[in-house]
Amino acid sequence: MRDRSRALFLRYMGRAVGLSRPEIYAAHEIGDIKVIMLDTRYYAERADPKHPAATLLGRRQENWLWRQLDHDRRYTVIGTGTTLGGNEKDKNYETWRSYREFYARFLAQIKQRRRVMVVSGDIHRNAFTDHGGFFEVTSSGVGRPEVLQKKPKLILGKPLDNYGLITFGRRFVDVALHGRRESDRITARIDTEKWR
Repeated sequence: MRDRSRALFLRYMGRAVGLSRPEIYAAHEIGDIKVIMLDTRYYAERADPKHPAATLLGRRQENWLWRQLDHDRRYTVIGTGTTLGGNEKDKNYETWRSYREFYARFLAQIKQRRRVMVVSGDIHRNAFTDHGGFFEVTSSGVGRPEVLQKKPKLILGKPLDNYGLITFGRRFVDVALHGRRESDRITARIDTEKWR
């Protein structure tokens, strides 16, 4: 269903996000910010520890990402629907770390850059993670109901109302994550010079 899903995305969202080609990854420059939006679904192979070379982005998109990271903007924001991982709560989800060889290449590339932030989702909660040199802001999902498992029935709760705001300034970047649950309400201030 990959081709059908991608065609539907382009039909309903393509013009809104400036896409006119089959691929749904893109980059935009907004003031001091380079925004790189990735497609972590279409090319992804099933991550398997026995096959560490499994691809998340596909070779073409991966090479495109490395080229996009070379720019003169102050900030780099990478958008992905899949979290990077590294958090104990992420163990039940597919993450970038599941793709070991790709993730090692990603870390090598990111270590050469300053002021990188990854924006992710797909885990049905908010999170802010310091990956030691770059940050990950996760917000998921604004209209998604909380799922409560009660055997034999699945009960859907109230919407989580999760969303986040990132404010980029010269001195600080402020992250404010909001949600119905207290654990989803997270704030962080990043010093733009030290990137801590």
